Amino acid sequence: LLPALFAVSFGIWFHFFRIRGALVRITGMSTGFEEELSANLSARSLEENLELYGRGRDALSSGVAHALAALRKSLAPGEAFDQRSQGQLGVIERDTVVLSALTTAAPLLGLLGTVIGMVATFRAVAGTHGTMAAEISSGISQALLTTQIGLVVAIPGVFGLARIHQLLKHAEARLGKCRSRLILAASRMEATR
Repeated sequence: LLPALFAVSFGIWFHFFRIRGALVRITGMSTGFEEELSANLSARSLEENLELYGRGRDALSSGVAHALAALRKSLAPGEAFDQRSQGQLGVIERDTVVLSALTTAAPLLGLLGTVIGMVATFRAVAGTHGTMAAEISSGISQALLTTQIGLVVAIPGVFGLARIHQLLKHAEARLGKCRSRLILAASRMEATR
């Protein structure tokens, strides 16, 4: 079971860093992005803003560019922004489910190792009389080792999941602020047409 536990550990860390990286790309931008967006939408034309935000590679700029392109076609910018941001958050949420499953699997694999070790211990007790102490200690050692490794693998995953959920809430809040400012600016642009 140790190779399986190491594979689960690798999966936990891989998904944690992948999710964290995606969330940092959303939330790690300058804190003034929302204010800058409002200022740009007020001071620049639709085409200038579309060019400006179309060059951005981050999630917020991409969502803004998508919404502005929808506005140019007289479509609802809020729905276009939601469509783009939900696509990005959907991938993150899928990876979060995988991370959660791997974090849950680690202690269960450790428990399976415990059960296997205890079965080996009971076989040693039932089948031998002379070397019973050595076989019992070997079985108990196997049981405790897999349980310990399962817990060592799972505990960072639990803390990682908590951090991911915190970053996900922050990303959703930033996306919501940008969406609100975008809709407000779009209504002002439509009123001046």
